[in-house]
Amino acid sequence: MIVRWLLGLYPRGWRDRYGAEVSALVANEPVTIRLILDLFAGAVDARLHPQPVFRRTPSAGQESFTMSTIFAHCTPVDVTRADAWRSAGLMIALSVVVAGVYIWLKRTLGENAFLDALAAAFFPIAALGSSWDTYLKPYSFAAKVSIVSATAFVVLLISLLASFLSEAI
Repeated sequence: MIVRWLLGLYPRGWRDRYGAEVSALVANEPVTIRLILDLFAGAVDARLHPQPVFRRTPSAGQESFTMSTIFAHCTPVDVTRADAWRSAGLMIALSVVVAGVYIWLKRTLGENAFLDALAAAFFPIAALGSSWDTYLKPYSFAAKVSIVSATAFVVLLISLLASFLSEAI
């Protein structure tokens, strides 16, 4: 169900040409966060960088692109030691900044359930941001921004909803 919805995010020409092939390719795969991120990032990339859709021609006998070349950006790439250190440094820096902002807001606003809910969301968001050069490395800049901002929004929404429900009870 979610795979079909994610494939609906791709441009129509792309779906007409590759939709059935990708559906068959992922039909036996478990729906994981990685699969969802790959399909979402591919859709963002397909929208931002449209490619001509190649068709099989009788004289050529081959397609100009295969799914393996189209989705090559979705395969994990080697993460260097520098990437890992940069990711760790970013995680520490984001955690320190967010903790400082939280402490300042807590002193300014006092006890506040919504602020505490946001504090619970800060660590997952910092971890997500630190994955920029590691887990998200193979994605384009636009796809990275989309993945990080959409996931951060969902994490914040869940935290605020939990806070709201706890205040209502």
